[in-house]
Amino acid sequence: MKRGKLSMTVKLATGVLVFGAWLLMIRSAAGTLSDTGVRSLRYFTVLSNFLCGIAALIHFFFLAFRKSAPRWAMRLSYAGTAAVGVTLMVVLLFLGPLYSYPAMLKGANLWFHLLIPLLAILDHILLEPGERPSFRDTFLCLIPPFLYGTGYAVNIAVNGIGKWPDTNDWYLFFRWGVPVGIMIYAAILLLAWGIALTLRALGRKRAKREA
Repeated sequence: MKRGKLSMTVKLATGVLVFGAWLLMIRSAAGTLSDTGVRSLRYFTVLSNFLCGIAALIHFFFLAFRKSAPRWAMRLSYAGTAAVGVTLMVVLLFLGPLYSYPAMLKGANLWFHLLIPLLAILDHILLEPGERPSFRDTFLCLIPPFLYGTGYAVNIAVNGIGKWPDTNDWYLFFRWGVPVGIMIYAAILLLAWGIALTLRALGRKRAKREA
């Protein structure tokens, strides 16, 4: 199978898996940081996977019916891949040690936290055809975590942190106080940019080898 067709298959599978995993979660939330119904949409995990899945399906349809995707669709895929990359790395570096890895990789979160991000990242680096992102495009990858983090912080500022299990600080970013919470927020933005730069560099390296 040619690389382009394999990338199409992966993108279609990514979109289907995202919505399948969400149906699994909203019917029976399992593990830590998961919830049923629309409350599941408060998590960056779910939102980042939705962005990735929708972008993958849009990209798939362009490749399938027009043989190439417009630049905006490629940028959307890039931002979606970086967003689930943030989800993966935050789980590996912060939430996994905090809550335990078995708790973070249970039920639908096995797909959201690990398998779908890896699938999207490998597709972008190894398979995805077309022009590679520009340096300017890396800043687009900051938009999803910036918007989510800002909304998260504003919600806490307006409604307070609250107490478990009805806390507004479900990621425990403000567990050690507001200054630490702000530092974590800044660190996540830097992480997102680092992931975007890494995806771009590895993708461009592959493109040069193929040229």
